[in-house]
Amino acid sequence: MARITEIENHIIYPQFHDFNATFVARYHGQAIQGRSVIVVKTDDGLKGLGETWGPTTDIEPLRQRFIGTDPFDWLNSDASLPMNMATYDLMGKKWGVPAWKLMGAKVRSWIPVAAWTVSRPPEDMAEEVTQAARRGYRWIKYHVDKVQNVVDQAAAMQEVAPPGFKVHFDFNANLDFYTICPILLELERFPVSSRFEDVIDDVFKNVSGISTAVEQQAATTRDMAHNISQAAQRVQQVTASVGEVATISTGIATRIASVNSASNDVNQVIERVNHQALELSRMNDEFKKMVEQFKLE
Repeated sequence: MARITEIENHIIYPQFHDFNATFVARYHGQAIQGRSVIVVKTDDGLKGLGETWGPTTDIEPLRQRFIGTDPFDWLNSDASLPMNMATYDLMGKKWGVPAWKLMGAKVRSWIPVAAWTVSRPPEDMAEEVTQAARRGYRWIKYHVDKVQNVVDQAAAMQEVAPPGFKVHFDFNANLDFYTICPILLELERFPVSSRFEDVIDDVFKNVSGISTAVEQQAATTRDMAHNISQAAQRVQQVTASVGEVATISTGIATRIASVNSASNDVNQVIERVNHQALELSRMNDEFKKMVEQFKLE
């Protein structure tokens, strides 16, 4: 079997587009522009390629761990993402098959790729969409920040977006859902609003919790209604029997009549509670449908 003999690290800085280069560079600096391309060589002359985010300068730990091993030793490994890419590249080249054949059944032949940018003033976000669409993209993603008004950004992007163009908003998970909810409702007005990240998971958790609580409460309420209804029927039977016994005291008859009236009142309350539980469940279902539209298909 082949053995890994050498690992090279090549740091590159792909150029940003002219229209947003200055803004993106000021926003993130070289940390996001730099990429490390890992070249892994084996003793049978093959080369495998991997890549990682940012300019990684120290790869000595990778050399110590991987040199001398067989690429197939790292099948399904999560020890290092760039090395994972490179070893799968090597294994595929060794057997003359695409890497997916080493992972399992094929899921898809291609996937859409989104454009990416940073949060900019609304007029600049409109330019981002125009430029992305011109290059063939149908999605764009960016991280929402507190400096820009995301609703104004969405309105500007909607003005220039071609039919079917979508925006992926990443809310960074730095605010709670209840704070962001009014913003989501505003964004819902724009057809480009299609996915909300780091908010939507929390929404589904809340929806699931609400749904479970409603179902449990509804079940408990139905049980209470059934038990009280049975008790009320028994009271009514006793009341009817009392009316037939002439020797019973008027005071006892009055108390039983009062209990019978109270049981009827409780039944009415239970009916209202049941109705409210069903209404809450209906609202919960509608909320689920509203949230579902923001999931990426």
